[in-house]
Amino acid sequence: MKHCTGHLASVTLLTEATSVPYAQLSMSQAVVRHFGISSVLSGLHDYLKEAIIGLMSTRAVDIDKLNVEERLRLIEELWESLSSDPSRIPLTQAQKNELDRRLDAIEEGDDAGIPWNDVLHRIRNRLT
Repeated sequence: MKHCTGHLASVTLLTEATSVPYAQLSMSQAVVRHFGISSVLSGLHDYLKEAIIGLMSTRAVDIDKLNVEERLRLIEELWESLSSDPSRIPLTQAQKNELDRRLDAIEEGDDAGIPWNDVLHRIRNRLT
């Protein structure tokens, strides 16, 4: 007998030469013996794949039941998780083009931007 262990289960694989009657085998041993290990593993793979996809499509949080404050906190947590590695956030071609346009304008001296004190003054005026 050969033994195969994994994270999910331990299955005893029976060689073709074994003469143990089906009645003395566990259910998993009988299935492996009858269908063959590659068929069993393929079926297990398909089953686990569907189970994982099902779990991924199930919401862990019912967003509709969250109040505004809780939703904002969720958005904040999502943003923090994304912003920890900005290279993972893909830019559209339009965003890349706009960034290039702005950098070109700054390098050519056409757009010096807005001084920080002016920006701060505008923000404070909006809040009052």
